[in-house]
Amino acid sequence: MFQRYIFGTGTQENNFHYIHIPKTHALFKEGAGIRITLGEDTDQTVTKYIYVYNDRIVGHASNSQNRAQNRALTGVFEY
Repeated sequence: MFQRYIFGTGTQENNFHYIHIPKTHALFKEGAGIRITLGEDTDQTVTKYIYVYNDRIVGHASNSQNRAQNRALTGVFEY
């Protein structure tokens, strides 16, 4: 789960975005990167790049630059 983030203030309780990443990705392509496109408040998009492992998700350094810093990963749900 991603949500709105304001630098210096923190996460906001709005603009949630959910992405499905199959568990099999971590089993067969552990550590391989995934590019995620998220919508913004306007008609623009933000790109996040993450590395998915069996036990963790690691973000790329570029995720905290430009408009990409306006979204934060705040939840991971397994089902």
